[in-house]
Amino acid sequence: MNYIVSLPPRTNPIINKTNSTILQDISWIINQKGILSGEIPFGNVAFSDAPDSSIKYGHILFWKHDDNYVTVELMPETTQNIFFRRFINNPSDYTKSSWGNNWWKTQLVEVT
Repeated sequence: MNYIVSLPPRTNPIINKTNSTILQDISWIINQKGILSGEIPFGNVAFSDAPDSSIKYGHILFWKHDDNYVTVELMPETTQNIFFRRFINNPSDYTKSSWGNNWWKTQLVEVT
């Protein structure tokens, strides 16, 4: 229930931003709202730090580890690819968080 109650205050300040980045949006959610894991659906948003500029619809899952690393999973709705990346969260200033590695990609395969 806490997750549902925290949804509007989490998303309202980041809706309709013109310069959205996955890194700063998730860092802001963790540092300003205290939400350590969750999912962000997005539609018609071009994140400047996404692995592919054509990704505009999908879901982002994230979870913070005890050592301030944050794992990010990006699932576009238009492909069977799933992307993973980690960043180092800066708890004192979310704008100074930094990616720790490049995007990794795995692909879903249909099983019949």
